[in-house]
Amino acid sequence: MAMIGRFETPIQDFDFKPFVVGGRIVRNQVVIQGDIVWVSSEGIRIVVKNGYVCNLASFIISGIFFFKLGRQQRASALHDNMYDTKPGSREWCDKQYLEAMEYDQVSPFKRWLIHLGVSVGGERNWRDAIAPVYVETEPELFI
Repeated sequence: MAMIGRFETPIQDFDFKPFVVGGRIVRNQVVIQGDIVWVSSEGIRIVVKNGYVCNLASFIISGIFFFKLGRQQRASALHDNMYDTKPGSREWCDKQYLEAMEYDQVSPFKRWLIHLGVSVGGERNWRDAIAPVYVETEPELFI
C-alpha cells in the first residue's frame, strides 16, 4: 500500500459554523472552528487555522449551487486552504486532497468524482484564488 499523508488533528475535533457578516449568513461560506493539521507523505506540514473562511469545495452546475456534505468536508477545507495559500503546485494540492479524502475514508467512487470535478473546474479557482480570509471565533460554552 502506498504511503499517504495524515491528519494530526482528530476528526471529532473538526467543526465549522456559518459565516455571518452584518447579522446575515453568507451563502455557501463557513468558518472553520479549530485548527486542522495535515502532514503530507513527504513530511510537509500544512495548518488550516481556526477562523478560516471557505466553501468546503462547493461547485456549480448550470447555475445551481451544490454544497457537498459528507466525510470529505475536512479534506475539502484543507483543499480550499491550499488553493488560497499555494504550498505547492496545483497538481500537488489536488493529490493532497485525494490523500486526505482517503485518510478520512471517503469512498473511492466519491473521491474519483470529486477529483474529476477539481481537475475539470479547479483551474479558475486556482488562478483566481485570493488571500485566505480569517475571522475571530468565539469559544463554545457548554452547560
